[in-house]
Amino acid sequence: MKLSVNVCLMTAGLAVSLIAQDAMAFDGRDRYVYTLMNPVIPSGNVFAPAINNAGAISFIHRATGRPDAVMRLNADWSSDLMSGPEGVVTRGNITSNGDVAYVANVGSVRGAYRSSGPGGSTLIASTAGDLGSIPPSPGPLINSSGQVLFHGISDGGVAQLFQSDSSGIRLVADSAGPLRDFSAIAQNDYGHTAYSSRMDSGPMQLFYEKQGITTDTGLVGMISMAMNNHDLIAATAGGLVMGWTPTGGTTTLLDGTGGLGLFSHVSINNQNEVVVRANDSVSGKRGIFTGSDRINDVVASVGDDLPIVMPDGTVSFFQISELTLGANAMNDSGQIVFAANGAGPLFSGTAIIIATPIPASGTAISAVVVAMAVQIRRRRV
Repeated sequence: MKLSVNVCLMTAGLAVSLIAQDAMAFDGRDRYVYTLMNPVIPSGNVFAPAINNAGAISFIHRATGRPDAVMRLNADWSSDLMSGPEGVVTRGNITSNGDVAYVANVGSVRGAYRSSGPGGSTLIASTAGDLGSIPPSPGPLINSSGQVLFHGISDGGVAQLFQSDSSGIRLVADSAGPLRDFSAIAQNDYGHTAYSSRMDSGPMQLFYEKQGITTDTGLVGMISMAMNNHDLIAATAGGLVMGWTPTGGTTTLLDGTGGLGLFSHVSINNQNEVVVRANDSVSGKRGIFTGSDRINDVVASVGDDLPIVMPDGTVSFFQISELTLGANAMNDSGQIVFAANGAGPLFSGTAIIIATPIPASGTAISAVVVAMAVQIRRRRV
């Protein structure tokens, strides 16, 4: 009989909590229950997961016999095909009500789409209209107000950043002036945007835009960025994760003092919590972290034998060989979704894993789960 997600997570969470009380040195991984979602996903490969506040995730799904598609896995573990017959090129995030945005090809025509559910795809703009091309990166982002931020290039070669809503499409920025191109982009539920671009031949600079007014944040060399509803922008730049707000200016969110470096992809929630992919400077392994401390803030890293819970409640393990972090990787409850390549007794391949914070307390304990979890305790660095 299928367990509910809440019962499954609570039981496994208590099991891992009990394990953490023994004499071993434990780390940041012991704050989470890890659920491997692939058994409730249709057969195929998965890429680029994102999570919303309801615990639903979106991802690109690749299966034999049809083009790549955008799928949504709902909180009750039912799944929806969100894209149509188009061949999906890239996907952004997922909103609180489950909407997604993506870029896809129909024959030789590439378009930017939004979708609210199966059969609900709407074309926003395409290369059959005024755009010469729609680059796959940076991918489109949709907010809970239904606004989609996407990147296009005109027939004349001008890079353009657009935001669409129910009233039409507006130009946020373009390369007809001093700007030359766009890399990372972000927006929040209020429609405020952020993007990185070059001024002439200079380094990448981060800009913030609100209601048509653009501000140079002063941050340069940004690789990845995200922005929450408090207008806090988190951006990675090599050995740092920097923060910026219109009222508070620049601050350092994460640095290398705790043994981390090469910060790359970052996500931020509305609790001002960040999660980032980075390298452990001591072990040399890539991992996912919620702070600067390589031990206490680790979520998962290459080489981990993670104790994982399958959707039916079975406890096993999954050894990670590589992992990636996408847009909207952490929701306001602190749940984190990531994709990982690896292998285990019950599943091998590219997995979608949700790390759910362990509840502070509870009453139901499964002795079977505890015993199995002790036996598959992961190897420590």
